[in-house]
Amino acid sequence: MKAILDNGNLKYSSQYKFILHDDGSKTYTLNATDKQWLDWGFKDIEEPVFDSSTHNLGDWYETDTIITRDVIDKTKEEIDTYLDLALVNKKQNQFNELQKTDWYIIRNIETGVEVPANILKARELIRGEY
Repeated sequence: MKAILDNGNLKYSSQYKFILHDDGSKTYTLNATDKQWLDWGFKDIEEPVFDSSTHNLGDWYETDTIITRDVIDKTKEEIDTYLDLALVNKKQNQFNELQKTDWYIIRNIETGVEVPANILKARELIRGEY
């Protein structure tokens, strides 16, 4: 994928049906070659691989041949916040999964109807998973 960096924003080559030149002429991009894209200022995008739990991505910048961004270590506070949010999400998922079978438990309490063993086992697994 090729793009051009415009005021810190990526503009992808696929957004351009034609290139308007300084003299007012147009070149349609449907069959543009890599060399043409480079001549028009477009470069390959190199998206870094990173772990979002421990890293952030910096702003886009360009070199002679590519557009990329730096991987920046998160601060301890940012990591703690990420982990806190991950735990909250995990507990919310557990709550949502258990809620699907809560009616069995309520029915048991109110009427004495036994909760099926497979439901009890599934709830146990949910508690263990989260």
